[in-house]
Amino acid sequence: MILGTIAAARDTPPVLDRGRDFSSEGHDYTGPPVEKVLENVGLEGEARCVFALDKNDGRLRWVHTPQGAVPHNAVAVSNGRVYLLDKPSAAAAERAKRRGGSPSEDALLDVLDLSTGKRLWRLDQGFDGRVGLRLGKGVLLATDMKGMTAYDADDGKRLWSVDASQPMHHCSAFVRVPVIAGDWVYDEPHAYALRTGELRQGPDGNPWRWGGFRGCGTVSAADGMLFFRTGSPAMLDVAGNTGQHELPGVRPGCYINIITAGGLVLMPEASSGCGCPYNFQTTVVLATGP
Repeated sequence: MILGTIAAARDTPPVLDRGRDFSSEGHDYTGPPVEKVLENVGLEGEARCVFALDKNDGRLRWVHTPQGAVPHNAVAVSNGRVYLLDKPSAAAAERAKRRGGSPSEDALLDVLDLSTGKRLWRLDQGFDGRVGLRLGKGVLLATDMKGMTAYDADDGKRLWSVDASQPMHHCSAFVRVPVIAGDWVYDEPHAYALRTGELRQGPDGNPWRWGGFRGCGTVSAADGMLFFRTGSPAMLDVAGNTGQHELPGVRPGCYINIITAGGLVLMPEASSGCGCPYNFQTTVVLATGP
């Protein structure tokens, strides 16, 4: 099954067309202007439909139309289920502002069957302002810039909630992305037990701390290792407790640019379109040593 979203608002089920290729239209490697992209995919931050395609023949299996809109980072899939946040659309919020009212941020959680798109159950409280979903080991994490709330992915039971505790800089929209690795949720400057929300403790008995973001970008992780930007790429050895290690002179990209896969750490070149003064514009690949 292939899952996707459609952002263009329509009153009828969408027709799925092949996207346009801008590479031959005189644009440089950084891609087409944002407004050209939005002409084709609709609003940047939310979707009006969620759809599924059969991965074998590409046929449309189902389309789910929310009451409002689905933020693009608020869809998660596991164990044959699709979890998505349904919240008032940006257009509805703008209309409320023009009428002198206060736009609602109340969101609800819909859980769909991956094969059919049929709603299995819905949770309609506790998601005020949440715009992102993370899912790991049976725990669903709803997040925003204010903090995060954890739910049992089987029945929607609320497990724990925490407010954001780390002030963010001008790139906070990209940095405030909690990451699940193993049995922990890492959200600078702490780590929380995935099932209970309890703070990870350091050797001194105080809450364990990590981080030191500087520049745009966000954290990624593998079991026992965190990757983020401290000006240059940084690696924090959580399992071995050897501290933080950096690669000076190289700049990560502005979003999730350090990826762990297949036993490697991959950082594709994503800095050559930026004015930041770094010496080496290069892809970096790290492999485990003996």
